Amino acid sequence: MNVTHTHNRVGFGPRFGAFLIDSFILAFLVSLLVSIFMPEHMSVFSRGQYFDAITGAGGPPSEEVMQSVWRVSTFMAHISMLYMLIEGFTGATPGKKILRLKIGRPDGSRGDQGLYLTRYMVKNSPSLLNLLATTLGIGVLGQLAGIAGMVIFFGAFMMLSPEHQALHDRVAHTAVFRRRDLRG
Repeated sequence: MNVTHTHNRVGFGPRFGAFLIDSFILAFLVSLLVSIFMPEHMSVFSRGQYFDAITGAGGPPSEEVMQSVWRVSTFMAHISMLYMLIEGFTGATPGKKILRLKIGRPDGSRGDQGLYLTRYMVKNSPSLLNLLATTLGIGVLGQLAGIAGMVIFFGAFMMLSPEHQALHDRVAHTAVFRRRDLRG
């Protein structure tokens, strides 16, 4: 493996920081959009029923609560996928942009939209498989999404290696750098 420029790659800390920033932005955005476009389902949040239903606390929820939880969860998943698509087009989520990080090629050269979209599809394969499973009604895709989710989650810890590449980076042939360190 060509490990040139691995010393310029960004490791776990800054990437986790970008993830936290993106999580806060996304939580705010989803809350705002749910309150605007799905006000009839907001009561599941205000009464604490959403978290009770997804955690199983308080006994079995009513059919009405379960339908609201399903609709809100599906809406949240779609908004998350669209939000992450920012990285697929620009090479950086808003969190990465705030921290001045950007996706590039492993050798430290700048990426292009094809590279960014490839990484997006690999990194978000669990969500994409779930979308296909629910859209097409193919249950096995949902099961594959669960497996893909575990692989992506545990593969993220590979960024702790000296190469600072998560599994999705290795598969997509990408790495994360500070913008100033990218060349070309």
